[in-house]
Amino acid sequence: MAPDAIIFDFDGVIIDTETPDFESRRDVYRERGQDYSVELWGRQLGAAPGEVFFDPANYYRQLTGSDLDSATLEYRRKLYLKLCDALPILPGVLDLIHYARKHHIRLAIASNS
Repeated sequence: MAPDAIIFDFDGVIIDTETPDFESRRDVYRERGQDYSVELWGRQLGAAPGEVFFDPANYYRQLTGSDLDSATLEYRRKLYLKLCDALPILPGVLDLIHYARKHHIRLAIASNS
């Protein structure tokens, strides 16, 4: 028996948006003479109950004593979107969409982003 609907989580299921998030942040830090490792970035991806999420903006402030200005934040956002635009759809997604259409299964996308 086929399901009535399929709900896709966008990030990491349809495309990998996490890699461009890291790369765009890393590039902004590097351009300003700072390091931003994948280990630091990984600390913002989730926390157990009671843990505090890593805040990249606060980390930059701790390193430099200043905030990233609005132009830099906009540059990072545009770089992130540009990198995302170049991403392929992850394997199996299109096949599942075609299957759902063929079998009249409703589709939806959900995202925590």
